[in-house]
Amino acid sequence: MQEQVARAREALGDALGRLQDIRQPGLDVSQVSASLAESVELLFDAGSSWTLNNELVEEAMGHLRRTLALMQDVRGDDPALQEATATIARTLAILFPVSRALLEPAGGAPEATGPIPLTRKLPQRPSHAPLPLVSPRRAAPEPPVPPPGEERRDAPRRHVEVEIGFQSEANFFTGLSSDISTGGLFVASYDIPPIGTPVNVNFSLPGGPMLSLDGVVRWVREYNPMIQEMVPGFGVSFEQLSPQEETAINEYLARNSPLLYEDVSE
Repeated sequence: MQEQVARAREALGDALGRLQDIRQPGLDVSQVSASLAESVELLFDAGSSWTLNNELVEEAMGHLRRTLALMQDVRGDDPALQEATATIARTLAILFPVSRALLEPAGGAPEATGPIPLTRKLPQRPSHAPLPLVSPRRAAPEPPVPPPGEERRDAPRRHVEVEIGFQSEANFFTGLSSDISTGGLFVASYDIPPIGTPVNVNFSLPGGPMLSLDGVVRWVREYNPMIQEMVPGFGVSFEQLSPQEETAINEYLARNSPLLYEDVSE
């Protein structure tokens, strides 16, 4: 997790550099710079000991959320503004699973031995939409099959419940995953990017390392108030996994024998 915090500080340093090139009217660059600098200092303090200080990580994320909202309110096509905004969104996506992991009790969450339901609430739930929960007596719902005609490949997948921070363009979102394979994963969320959208997903496997993976949205499942047990979300196929990333996922699958096979469109 220290590595992820260091990556976040480095990314914010890049964002600070880009701010000097912003020429977009309506944005108080000095205010944004001060907020990012404060976030960098908080993250430095958070990682200055052997144990990460989650309160400082959360405080830094609070600064970044407010700064991101401020920058998103400024409408314009300034490339420097767009790049800085995307960098802040990506930083939040990196830090989110770190903050969630720090909240786990000592020893970490127990690994599942079978299919598990999505027991945690989906973030950013619309006020008009009742939360679709899966009964504890039933397995988590199966993801829908990708549209006919798309190229597919079989990949063993395993049910796992992990909280995910993901970035789509210059936006930061959070969600849950109910399954993963070396081909991709399912993100349960009300914030659903269009099919074909590049995304960066960040999460930590139980007993494994933090992962930050690039992928593409291949299929979506919209919220359906008539079918409460069908969790809304989207399927992501990974792109260009490194040998280390593929090994980390395969080791998790090996420790938890894959129960099912999924078709992951390429």
